[in-house]
Amino acid sequence: MKYLTLLIFSALAFVLQAQDVPSPASLNNLQDALGANLENTTQSEEKAIPAPVNSQPSVAYVPKHALKKFNQRDSDTALDEEVEKLYRQAYQEQLKGSYNVAIRTYHKIIKKKPKYERARISLAQVLAIKGDYAGILSTLTPLTDNNDSHWSVWYWMGVAFMKQGAYQLSIQATEEALSRNVENADLWLLRALIEQETDDHQSALQLLSAADQLSPNHPNILLNKAISNEAIGQTNLALINYSKYLKLVQGTTNRALPNNIVLDRIARLRTVR
Repeated sequence: MKYLTLLIFSALAFVLQAQDVPSPASLNNLQDALGANLENTTQSEEKAIPAPVNSQPSVAYVPKHALKKFNQRDSDTALDEEVEKLYRQAYQEQLKGSYNVAIRTYHKIIKKKPKYERARISLAQVLAIKGDYAGILSTLTPLTDNNDSHWSVWYWMGVAFMKQGAYQLSIQATEEALSRNVENADLWLLRALIEQETDDHQSALQLLSAADQLSPNHPNILLNKAISNEAIGQTNLALINYSKYLKLVQGTTNRALPNNIVLDRIARLRTVR
């Protein structure tokens, strides 16, 4: 049996339709996925240019063969400034929910600077919101030949492969992400979701336990634990984890499942205990 999955992006959430069977809910907060990690990450293709040092205060002699290099350097600097300005515009549109505008701007950036990792990752996030998983793969594949690529490149490829039903490829991408950031709970959660999609809830629970150790009392980890508990008949544990989830999301809008769906499941489980 296949389960629907859900990705959370900042204040925007996809809402799962109520079902008679548990449905795994996955996690990714827009700010968590890039936020502090990427804002503080120096892009691999952006090398610092050392300041020129002149031994004399007079105008330095520049050989003709070097003029092209200096001009190229000036051009690169101007391009970087333009690209950064466009990126800020695109990211603001993304945060406002103007996804089509953000997508067009990210494509404009990538056309100017094809290997700009941060823009490609941000574009992948917007494409995930739009459900364009093939677009995610075509956007991120050019970055996969870089051994230093950010873990979220592989995270989003793992999401895209999973949503397309290519579970083995999704596992490979997620394992690649984990090799870059083994202490990221979101990656262990995604790995667990793949097992839930293939009905291997025992394995999913083991992976969710690893995620729980890294991020205790995370609402979506608890929710998915409850879902797998329910799927394999661990009624008491399912009730405990559903209740913990509701307590943690009380008063918030960033929920993987509406409260009424979780409450319905709790009520159903209490009747069959």
